[in-house]
Amino acid sequence: HGELGLRNICSFSNGRYLSFMQHRLVELDWVGSSNDIFQILNCRFGFHITGDDFEPYDHKCKAKKMEENDALDLSQFIVSYCHKKKHPIISPPRSDVKTMLDSIIDLIGSHDQKDSIIEKNGITVKKYLNETDIDLAFIIKVFNGGVTLPMEVSQNVKFSVVKNGVYYLQAAIALHSYKVRRRNMQSRVAELDYVIKMLLTDLVSGVERLESWLLLGQSFGYLVEDDLIWTADKLNSLEKRKYTAFIQKKSLICYFMAINIYFKMNNTQKLDVQPIINTLWSSFAIELYN
Repeated sequence: HGELGLRNICSFSNGRYLSFMQHRLVELDWVGSSNDIFQILNCRFGFHITGDDFEPYDHKCKAKKMEENDALDLSQFIVSYCHKKKHPIISPPRSDVKTMLDSIIDLIGSHDQKDSIIEKNGITVKKYLNETDIDLAFIIKVFNGGVTLPMEVSQNVKFSVVKNGVYYLQAAIALHSYKVRRRNMQSRVAELDYVIKMLLTDLVSGVERLESWLLLGQSFGYLVEDDLIWTADKLNSLEKRKYTAFIQKKSLICYFMAINIYFKMNNTQKLDVQPIINTLWSSFAIELYN
């Protein structure tokens, strides 16, 4: 009788009760509500996400498809939840969280490149990566937080989901997976294409995210490493050597932007990213002295 009652509550008014509870709990952003949200996600969408000491109950509910407003809610929640634990770059989310991220990204999709804001931002990021000169004036600007890209921010729901950090989280998971397989010599450099795509999708939405620039720098760095170690025959050609050097320069430019953003931050913001600052400095130093 109890199970039937719970199923009726979950299905009440075509699931509007759970929808309301999901929205309110996400809005509250209360650390103690994560297990309740995981239970709601299990009943509404069939996501079986476990907490540290919680596993959702099976109320025999029929899973429904997410809608855009759900994607916005859940992107806010899951990014906030992941950052309340160890920083995602140090300890990427588990596979059950990735399943939900996959569903959100499948629903929202990639940016529409015909959108004027995304088009402008894409050109800005591409110009920064391809045309920036690393000279003394640029370096002084970086260490004073003086580099600013003329980016616009859209208020569209799709872009709001991106700004919440779902694509950056997805990239962090994919890059971590690449690193693990790389240690076992089972990785493929083509995997980095997906990571770079996710990070660029994040950045052209108009966010100024230190983590995305850091991961993008690492991704370009692994491309360079692959050229130098596994496909060193590429260096026999002047044209190919120039291309490898160009990718290495892009890696450094990404690290410089991450450093620039750090020096723009106030003390509270710096505290939030403190767990990954050593990663930033060590990655930057490795690429600088390669």
